[in-house]
Amino acid sequence: MVRRVGDKSTGQVNIRWMEAFNEFIMDTSLLELQRSGERYTWSNNQVTPIFSILDRVFVNNAWEDKYPLVTAQVCTRIGSDHNPIIVDTGGRPSKMPTYFRFDPTWLTQEGFRNWVTDRWPVRLKAGSRDHWHVISGILHRAMKGWGANFGSNLRKHKQQLLLEIDAIDREANFMDLPPTTWEHRYKLERELIEIYMAEEIYWQKRGGQKWILQGDSNTAFFHKCANGRKRKTLIKSLEEEGRVISGPVELRQHIDAYYKKLFGREQTEDIHLIEDLWQEQQKVSDEENEELIKPFTWEELDFAMKETKNNTAPGPDGFSVEFFKEFWPMVRPLIKEMLDDLHLGSFDLRRLNYGVIILLPKLKLPNNIKQFRPICLLNVIYKSSPKS
Repeated sequence: MVRRVGDKSTGQVNIRWMEAFNEFIMDTSLLELQRSGERYTWSNNQVTPIFSILDRVFVNNAWEDKYPLVTAQVCTRIGSDHNPIIVDTGGRPSKMPTYFRFDPTWLTQEGFRNWVTDRWPVRLKAGSRDHWHVISGILHRAMKGWGANFGSNLRKHKQQLLLEIDAIDREANFMDLPPTTWEHRYKLERELIEIYMAEEIYWQKRGGQKWILQGDSNTAFFHKCANGRKRKTLIKSLEEEGRVISGPVELRQHIDAYYKKLFGREQTEDIHLIEDLWQEQQKVSDEENEELIKPFTWEELDFAMKETKNNTAPGPDGFSVEFFKEFWPMVRPLIKEMLDDLHLGSFDLRRLNYGVIILLPKLKLPNNIKQFRPICLLNVIYKSSPKS
């Protein structure tokens, strides 16, 4: 007996199969890879075709952790009613320039604040901007070393804490332990929780999440978010006038050329406003002008830094908002000096006003450079000047 697609009993069977399939996916904690390319994966190849998504790619958490840059592309259907799906594990990511990034988890490490304070450079240069470049350069090199040692020591220490806690728990299965042993065990546990929280802060920032649940183990969740962001922003290929551009070198050349043309200088038009365009009441008064051009105050500077949001991406120098807020008493006088020089017209702002452009997709599956939104990450020290 052949059942039609619209047959009631066939629909009930399909629903039961779908429910069983969904339960299997949930029970095994499988994740579906986001596809690119063709929208559908099956067609009945008729003159009035029917399209459907029958073919999917599922992976488990361990596999995704091993291949964080995995992609799935649905290709053109030839000689079959199914579209082939190419799964690319991502391989080794192309070597990109490495930038220094201040890691907020360093602030949770005992002794870090005093360590930075001891290495804070003394004033060697006369100019405020030059002295800041000396400070940033010396702290860059020092903190890179701290970060490398911090990660290695943290992994070893975490493993040692787990072994000690496990040994105490196994011993408690066979004998009563004195209160001092339990106090020691709880002390080790508190220390281990602090390490877990430091890891959560790190992966929270990498995952782009703005919230964290105190006491919960969210590290794996933030890790997944970070992997998802990598795949979302990874540009495998772009199209231009029917031509497919792929490969890191060609993509970089294509993107650079596009934005150089977009942001490049254009010939200035010889356009001027007539002198009597603005009425007298629309002009800035002398009193308002005095308020606008008055020197920067300490109160304005402190308020600007206080209102700057944490957990935002830093600029090319790598110093985040958390760094400036933590070491504000030390960097505050230098920023005030730079603002005073700027007010007097003797400060070259161009050596601070530079950034890194990040491309964020506007669409779910972008394939053209115009479908990306450029976001410029500026240095925090440039953004810390008070707004008038």
